[in-house]
Amino acid sequence: MSSENKTNGSSQEKTQRQKNLPIASSQDVEFSSEAADSQDLEANQRATAANNRQKSSESSE
Repeated sequence: MSSENKTNGSSQEKTQRQKNLPIASSQDVEFSSEAADSQDLEANQRATAANNRQKSSESSE
């Protein structure tokens, strides 16, 4: 096998793996504040802050 085929194959595999990665802002995740404990609420606040930072950095590009 030539080195060109090896490179192309691994590039295609990497592209396919990247396509299979979840996109966090599009994931539907059910969150129940009634069932949440303090750690869940804190994690939810951190996730919201991270999403806001990501959105603001995308809009400034």
